[in-house]
Amino acid sequence: MSRCRGKGLAVDRRRAESDGMQIEYLTDGDSESLTPMLFVPGFLNPASMWWREMEAHSPRRTVAVSLRGRGGSDAPRSAYGFENQVSDLVAVLDAERLQCCAVVAWSRSVPLAVATTLAHPAECAASCSSTIRRSTPRCHPGGSTR
Repeated sequence: MSRCRGKGLAVDRRRAESDGMQIEYLTDGDSESLTPMLFVPGFLNPASMWWREMEAHSPRRTVAVSLRGRGGSDAPRSAYGFENQVSDLVAVLDAERLQCCAVVAWSRSVPLAVATTLAHPAECAASCSSTIRRSTPRCHPGGSTR
């Protein structure tokens, strides 16, 4: 475990073992009265894509995963199948002993989050998924946005 800082947030960087792979994840917060949140990034994104959301939900316990081949997680030559990646999420749930958490996913990781939620209802109380583009509108001359 190590501490890292970014964008106004200090988090713990941890690893969980999943099918012989080391899966990196970030965790912050310690509130036991608020529902914990598990963040699953998009297809090629690392856990750090969730910095803003983790900061916004502090002091809620938040965990963001870098699935295999992304961020600081191991990158095997093969074994990137759907079941492997669901196993990555379950390994993090187990390592953190998360119970009744909300799973938040973005883009192509939405099916992984839904499958994990359905297969592990005691650990995953809800699943919130989005395919909406996460960007800030650009201002153009005259103050209008497109």
